[in-house]
Amino acid sequence: MFCTNCGKKLDDDASDEAEKEDAADDKKAETKLDKPTGPAPEGAIDNWEYTLDGDYVTLEKYKGDETDVIVYAGYPADGKVYKTKFADASQMFQACKQVESIVFADGIDTSNMERMYAMFSGCRSLTSLDLSSLDTSNVKHMTEMFIRCSSLISLDLSSFDTSNVESSMDEIFKDCTNLTVTATQATKDKHDDDDCPVTWKIVK
Repeated sequence: MFCTNCGKKLDDDASDEAEKEDAADDKKAETKLDKPTGPAPEGAIDNWEYTLDGDYVTLEKYKGDETDVIVYAGYPADGKVYKTKFADASQMFQACKQVESIVFADGIDTSNMERMYAMFSGCRSLTSLDLSSLDTSNVKHMTEMFIRCSSLISLDLSSFDTSNVESSMDEIFKDCTNLTVTATQATKDKHDDDDCPVTWKIVK
């Protein structure tokens, strides 16, 4: 007997399977790395350019070769654990083409950070990025922050305080052609590029 509905059933099954795979990929991107609860393992500080000052280590530039990067709230060095802080995050991960995911631990001191210029510029393999623990209340410059992050499809900036950003966030998402950004209206208003390719999801 000829089945008139078999073709439709196969199409429906294929569609369902594709939706499940897409959902799984999205979930994987969101949960690729968990936030750490303790200090970094011994030797992890060698992945960074840094300076030590009192009880703090100021991270400046990532130079490691990991694909999944955890930025810890404390790093052991010289027999003690130093608390992590950022002073200037400009170009911190610039051109780290191998990096696929980055998560920042809770407790990193970014309260005096003023610059995030080109922080992730050229991270073309980056698919997962958790910025929820960063204090951006004093940041003035975010130009080109995510430029050429071409693999990034979802970015949550809902925790960002952009009240002190001095100018528009020029080319912050340039070449991010498939990106959906979750942000407050205030953050979107700081970004006045009408030609920006991203999709905005506004939250209160």
